[in-house]
Amino acid sequence: MLVDLLRDLNIIGTRHEPDQDWTMFVRKESRIRLAHWAFINDGWFTLFSNHPPAMTFFDMTGHLPCRDELWNADRAASFESLRSQEDFSSSLPCPKFLISALLGDEWTEGTVALFQHLDIKHFLVIIFAFQHVMFHYHTLMLIDNGASILFRGLDRWKQLWDNALSRLNSEERKALGLVKYSAELAFLSRRIVEVASAKEGGTQPKYLQRRVTYDTVALHQFIRQCIG
Repeated sequence: MLVDLLRDLNIIGTRHEPDQDWTMFVRKESRIRLAHWAFINDGWFTLFSNHPPAMTFFDMTGHLPCRDELWNADRAASFESLRSQEDFSSSLPCPKFLISALLGDEWTEGTVALFQHLDIKHFLVIIFAFQHVMFHYHTLMLIDNGASILFRGLDRWKQLWDNALSRLNSEERKALGLVKYSAELAFLSRRIVEVASAKEGGTQPKYLQRRVTYDTVALHQFIRQCIG
């Protein structure tokens, strides 16, 4: 219902403009951040409760959220000063492009360079985008063919994450909040794909039956059985 409303209001897909003033920036960035939090929570719900995704990365054609320093500017003069340091309207690619690149066959230096400009928090958005892809591959019974694509994408993500994390000092790492668990979520994602695509016989864990639950019991059992 929320996602439908965001679509009806054209909030999903919002992009910044190079010459916008502070008032327009705040308006657009508010829409961008709202769309991304909806996307993250949708991925979270898919991962923890096996709820079919209401969104996919194909929806995410708008800009990524900007740097917090720019968002926290409390007046027009501060915004203009910070904006002059970078062209944020062109330096932030859309999540759709980033996920497509991670899963795609081509992996060029130019593509890698785009990821170098991402804020560390953007990697959390990307790892939740994987949840939608994994769910659809699994429920459409394409996981056997799609596993190698997902593994390749997760390997690329891990290398990029490690590089981004290495650029942070200890204080910046402490302030990451939920983002600091991105690597653990990536590891869990990889294990889900490994078990789902395994050729061994026997009953799959309850979690991989992809039945909607409203607790984390099935996921907890999967972690204990397949990771713990």
